[in-house]
Amino acid sequence: MSTLLIRNAARIETFDDADTAYDGGSIFVRDNVIEQIGSSAGLPQTADRIVDASNCIVIPGLINTHHHFYQTLTRNVPGTQDAKLFDWLVTLYPIWARMDAEAFRSATGVALAELLKSGCTTAFDHTYMWPNGARVDDQIEVAREMGVRFHVSRGSMSVGRSKGGLPPDSCVEDEDAIRQPILDKYEFEGSPYYSTARLWDDGILDPAETRQALALGLSAAFNAPIPEPKFGVFRM
Repeated sequence: MSTLLIRNAARIETFDDADTAYDGGSIFVRDNVIEQIGSSAGLPQTADRIVDASNCIVIPGLINTHHHFYQTLTRNVPGTQDAKLFDWLVTLYPIWARMDAEAFRSATGVALAELLKSGCTTAFDHTYMWPNGARVDDQIEVAREMGVRFHVSRGSMSVGRSKGGLPPDSCVEDEDAIRQPILDKYEFEGSPYYSTARLWDDGILDPAETRQALALGLSAAFNAPIPEPKFGVFRM
């Protein structure tokens, strides 16, 4: 198990419900989970990695709730500076249409690096076009490699230029093709066999207490009053 000690911070702001703060505090982390936070004197003095936070203010990681990672590669395209939204989109769509999985990975890495350097540790991306084999999995892999908490959305577009939309037809997807993977996933994971196979009662109970919990459940069911039925006879 790896440990991290951020010690002797000028101030630690937790931003919890009580607005708790510590002057001259430290944070002890084990396996990427904060285990202790408080006065430096009361925390461990050694760790696998030690960060001297003297003269620093430590705050929780910031959260970015809206981003378009792939657009980081086209910030300096001529004709898009100070352009109106639709003009900007019309200029850039043909460029985005030529991007591929490698470009998406690079764009994701650049975007996440910028966020990390600005103190952001959680990001939510809104990508709505997936040209030339690019996949949401490409973004997930990069985020995992960089250690960012990544909340991903799989957006889409279905109206291309031939139908009055702004993007080239090569950038849009058929609506049935957009819906089908979602429906397939729902049908598969909506199965009782799928859900019941993932119920781990012992995960929230001390195994030694399993028998007692089961007995309480059976007792409650056996002793519960049975109301007069309000329906007719039926078969299942």
